[in-house]
Amino acid sequence: MHYYLYEVKNRVNGKIYVGVHKTKNIEDGYMGSGKVILRAIKKHGLDNFEKTIIEFFDDSETMFRRESEVVNDTFLARDDVYNLRRGGMGGFDWINRSGIPKNKGNHHSDETKKILSEHLKGKTRPDISEACRKVWSSKTEEEKHAFGDIMSNVLKGRTQSSEQRANISEGVKQAAKRRLETPEGLAQRELQRQRISEAARRGTRKPMTIEEKEAHSQRMKEWHRKQRESKQVNSELYSDSLAK
Repeated sequence: MHYYLYEVKNRVNGKIYVGVHKTKNIEDGYMGSGKVILRAIKKHGLDNFEKTIIEFFDDSETMFRRESEVVNDTFLARDDVYNLRRGGMGGFDWINRSGIPKNKGNHHSDETKKILSEHLKGKTRPDISEACRKVWSSKTEEEKHAFGDIMSNVLKGRTQSSEQRANISEGVKQAAKRRLETPEGLAQRELQRQRISEAARRGTRKPMTIEEKEAHSQRMKEWHRKQRESKQVNSELYSDSLAK
């Protein structure tokens, strides 16, 4: 059995994914099991990814311990990684060694919860919002729209408290603020500013002088006077026609 730490690099954008793998066949073509890295491979094509084995180990315990040292919080905070969680968890390997059954949707027993608590004690999780942001940014527009449709159906008919609405509103504001800070957001903001400036330039009139304002006022007064006279004449003609 082979145990090793590896790195998968995207030749297109330079992003990397670091993980561990145990296998009997060193040439099995394994490129990772993370959702984000798999989506990236599907998007860019397998040929645009390069896998490098960094280090071999004698057993899985040493392998997972080394992974936890490499894929830590500092590593996850980088913008050029596909990883979403700290290393060293080991999937079902550490679960089986801990005596925890593979859970298929059932609730954890008190004993299982205790074992999990002991295993995770002292370990910090990566920032969830950052992890969600990475996952969401990797989705295609079709996947985003499909997810929106699903959530719309799930939430249909539900009412939200004032606190929930306030939290959602604040979240939307913060998300919009973060978008504006990205290169794409800044470019879009500059384009919008240019459009507004152009529209204002086309619709802006030259300010009138005092003489022009007075002349305009006289023209409007004359127009209204003629309108009144016309109405009066029409009224008199109508009265004469009725008298006849």
